[in-house]
Amino acid sequence: MLHIGTHNINGLVGDNAKLYRILNWMQENQVDIITLNETNLDQRNGFFKIPDSFKKQFYIYWSNKQHDKNKGSGVMLICSRKWNKHYQGHKIHSPYLLSVYLLFRNVLFCIWIVYAAPQKKPTILHDTIEQLKKEMCDEIIRKKLNNIVHILMGNFNLITNSQIDRIPPQHILRPKFFNDLEALGLIDSYRKLNKEELGNTCHKEGVSTRIDQIWVSETHSNKLLNFSITPSTFITSSDHDIITLTMDTSALIRNNRKNTVYDKLPTDNTHNRVIYNCDNIEMETWDNFRLNIKNQLNNLVQDFLEEKVNLAEYSQEAIDKYWEKLNGIIIMQRI
Repeated sequence: MLHIGTHNINGLVGDNAKLYRILNWMQENQVDIITLNETNLDQRNGFFKIPDSFKKQFYIYWSNKQHDKNKGSGVMLICSRKWNKHYQGHKIHSPYLLSVYLLFRNVLFCIWIVYAAPQKKPTILHDTIEQLKKEMCDEIIRKKLNNIVHILMGNFNLITNSQIDRIPPQHILRPKFFNDLEALGLIDSYRKLNKEELGNTCHKEGVSTRIDQIWVSETHSNKLLNFSITPSTFITSSDHDIITLTMDTSALIRNNRKNTVYDKLPTDNTHNRVIYNCDNIEMETWDNFRLNIKNQLNNLVQDFLEEKVNLAEYSQEAIDKYWEKLNGIIIMQRI
């Protein structure tokens, strides 16, 4: 079972208790993953806000922030310890878009977090579509995995239907962005489960809208079980509610803890290779590559130390498993 959600927290800078309260809420409600929008923080400054009591229970991945703005940028993903054991990498696309990858033997979860800040909304949403297209067409990843589940969530600052996603209703054409998402094979999880029922999530100045959304791969939409909307007044004091989705993963994840490596390539593809044009790679890209590799190796070492306690001796199978994980770390960086 995957219990996943998103919330526009309206900044983490001014209130040090906000992050504590959202982590405590995750723990009480057994939420595996939650993404936060408009954090106004990057990793360097956000790290010091993580409460010590939660550092061993949750792992956090940050985007950067818009350095010429005090507010209105920054996204992050919080992952429970159980699910973080399958962390394979993350990509910082911009201060408004982040993707995190969780790898099992039979499935790759690609989790996308977007905050469509009003001032840059057209550019952010266009970039989101382009990045989704790029990854969905990646032949190397598709050859290695039987199932890929894309989950896109966050504050889109758009509504799909101005009649049922807004109070009071308006007569506005459906934004092209949602047509593009459907063309990519994604589906609005709230509407899948609740048809035309009202489910507004943002409440400002007498207007309520459903701009906070979770879209998932339509091929796996039959696994969606429940969608919840929780008022955040006494959790983060935001004018956005917290939305969560429950998904049945039993058919996708068969042997949860053991199956954490790539499927082997067919024999006719065993000699395929990837060539990187290192001369044209920018310094910022190298820095992101180095940081991602470092984070993933730290997680791999932690997994190894945990398993070492239960190993009487090192088998060839165990050695092969860790070599495959190392190979997977390198391959995933080209996503």
